[in-house]
Amino acid sequence: MKPDRTLSDLRTLEELAEGNTLLHRLHPGAKLLAAFLYLVCLMSLERHALSRVTPFLFYPVLMCTSAELPAGLLLRRTVPALPFAFFAGLSCLVFERGTAGMLSFAVLMARTFLCVSAVMILIGTTPFPALTGAMKQLHVPAVIADLLEMLYRYLSVVAEEAEQMLTAFRLRSGGRVWPDPREYAPMISQLFFRSADRAERIYDAMQCRLYRGAGTLSGTAGKWKRRDYVFFLLSGGASVLFAAADIPGFLGSIAR
Repeated sequence: MKPDRTLSDLRTLEELAEGNTLLHRLHPGAKLLAAFLYLVCLMSLERHALSRVTPFLFYPVLMCTSAELPAGLLLRRTVPALPFAFFAGLSCLVFERGTAGMLSFAVLMARTFLCVSAVMILIGTTPFPALTGAMKQLHVPAVIADLLEMLYRYLSVVAEEAEQMLTAFRLRSGGRVWPDPREYAPMISQLFFRSADRAERIYDAMQCRLYRGAGTLSGTAGKWKRRDYVFFLLSGGASVLFAAADIPGFLGSIAR
């Protein structure tokens, strides 16, 4: 039986993060700050400015190409976030009639897709312990860095337990692939108790390995190099430029 697609994709992203391209070798702090600045600039755009969103495609396209990341995997991990944006965007069509509502809806969908893509690319090019180590280097409180590290790891625990429960169900269900809706409640409660029990065992193992609180779990990051500064200045500068200037409008005026 094939493994659960979500868990398989998560493992694939972790394997891709150990790559050896130039982008992988950049300092995790540079990539983290560049992605953060990209998200801030993208979200700062006016909600009807659909044309101004298009230049922000540079980040996922260039990063995905230079890091040799499979576009299909990133697309598959990004698409599940779009239904949430779709239902949130329906309010734009209700409160803003005509073209304005359609533009707001389109901008919301585009922002969601680009933001999630940027986060997936960051995860696919940087091991998570290196990201939390960069957070500590950037003076993010150690307790927050450790909390994110533990959340990331415990999500894998929950996903593995869910996969085992689903496999057991399929082996005993007489050919059924998914449980009936009335069976979800007991399965979810059982998943909670199984995950909590396994998490306790993991925490006991951490204590046996001298885990003594905040600051001892997340990874470490080295010093910035010249290439890290160049990457951040180019990537961050492009994000600021696209947010501050109407590049498509300027090019359109030149074409006319």
